[in-house]
Amino acid sequence: MKRYILPVILLSLLIASNLYSARIKIAKICYVNTRKLLSAHPATRYIIKEIMQTRNKYKSEIQSLEKEVKELENQVKNNANKLSQSEIRSILTKMEAKKEALNYKISKRNNELREIQRTKLKPAYRKILLDIKKYANSLGYNIVIDARFVLIGARDLDITDQLKRIFMNKR
Repeated sequence: MKRYILPVILLSLLIASNLYSARIKIAKICYVNTRKLLSAHPATRYIIKEIMQTRNKYKSEIQSLEKEVKELENQVKNNANKLSQSEIRSILTKMEAKKEALNYKISKRNNELREIQRTKLKPAYRKILLDIKKYANSLGYNIVIDARFVLIGARDLDITDQLKRIFMNKR
């Protein structure tokens, strides 16, 4: 009977280790820079171009208002000796009104840009995530982390450039 105890224990340990190892799944991790991929993906190329055009249009509107405020400031600064108190007050009132309009316009335009980004980029971002998942799975990765959250990572775990090449070839 003692003769069978050691083989039974060894067999039990072998079976238990096989059952335990069957539950363990090895994680293969990679990371991507989603901001880089955003501009390279076909779903976002035109959206980003449209957002940049809108931003430039808004920027020129704001710059024109800033120019008007600067002109009023220069008018007060350069002609302070020649202007009466009521004229100076009038110019300062106009300047304050222009500054308020400028601040309002900046706030409004920023909100509009955020809304455009939210409504147009959200569906495109979903497509990008699906493509990342598909490509990462094909390489055997089962965990993908955004590069913004990787403090230390081996360069060979970054699949951003590979994905970017694939996205650039997609039309």
